[in-house]
Amino acid sequence: MLNFKLFFDLIGKEDFAQITDVNALVQAVQFAGESTIRWKNIDIALVGLNFGGSADSIRKIFFSLQKSSVNYRILDLGNLRLNDDIEENYLKISEVCKGLMQENVLPILIGAANDYALGQYFAYQDLEKMIYVLNIDSKLDIREESSYAADKYVSKILLHQPNYLFSLGLLGYQTYLNSNEALEMCKKLNFDMLSVGEMRQNKADIEPMIRVADMISIDISAIRRSDAPAQPHAFHFGLTGEEITQIAWYAGLNDKLSSFGIYGYRADLDTNNQTAEVISVMLWYFIEGFYYRKGEFPLRENFYVKYIIPFGKEKTELTFYKSILSERWWVEIPAREDKKSTIQRKILVPCSYADYEEALAGNLPDRWLKALIRQ
Repeated sequence: MLNFKLFFDLIGKEDFAQITDVNALVQAVQFAGESTIRWKNIDIALVGLNFGGSADSIRKIFFSLQKSSVNYRILDLGNLRLNDDIEENYLKISEVCKGLMQENVLPILIGAANDYALGQYFAYQDLEKMIYVLNIDSKLDIREESSYAADKYVSKILLHQPNYLFSLGLLGYQTYLNSNEALEMCKKLNFDMLSVGEMRQNKADIEPMIRVADMISIDISAIRRSDAPAQPHAFHFGLTGEEITQIAWYAGLNDKLSSFGIYGYRADLDTNNQTAEVISVMLWYFIEGFYYRKGEFPLRENFYVKYIIPFGKEKTELTFYKSILSERWWVEIPAREDKKSTIQRKILVPCSYADYEEALAGNLPDRWLKALIRQ
């Protein structure tokens, strides 16, 4: 494991002396500078990207929230030392996240602009697995003509070599903020996409889309301005505070998820700490979700019910699995026989009961078709 003291400006409980409540979260968090770290006793690590004091502003609210009944094993590493070299900063984030994931510790990154999710993504390069990246954002950031890195970082993910991106999802986007060309490109690439309106019409589709992700990046510009104003690109419409909190809860529950980042917060724009409060509650629910994980994936024998549906004239079988532990659903994608396929074995894709009902009605679920094409 890397020597974190070379990478971080450390903080401790003394930095939050104003929080005197014995039931506050600050009392349950370990700080990197206070004792020897035993990684086997850590589940989650907070990584501050403290541009403009953004990470510290979030901490002041987050650590004042009440503990719940879960057994917290959280480490605050402090604030990563960053400079004016953006590529070097990405590399630092990548090394930290990779080191944590290799210790089976989930990194949570807070602060900085959304292009810093690139460092989070690059951490997977040496882990020898194809990953699914889910962005919660109002826009698809592939605007190559822009001079701002935050406007085009998704392009860098798509073009990065070596390519270890299995697929990408965009959740909570606002159609009127995106070019038709960009959205059409995503559809041709079979990316999973749900706009704010589609989310509200098809709530059952949200959780399976989150459950498939290995990495999640949230840009708070996806939240409507009235709920989270501390973002220069926040719009009048978007996700509510309650909706983004529900997303964070689902993300925490995801057994596959190995890194989580919340980006785009500007402490200098945060009147009355309103946005820091929203982010803090998101973190609280993410961590709660994490400690309520069922450990049900990969699915284990005797912990699921298997449903096989004959389909079409050739009686092709669609196989669904329902977890006994959580009643969540998966659908099996058969292995492709051609050698060009990304995946040479059967895989299970999270789905909803509605997908199962659609198959019963004689229709191939869109989620199944997209996953099959992506192989």
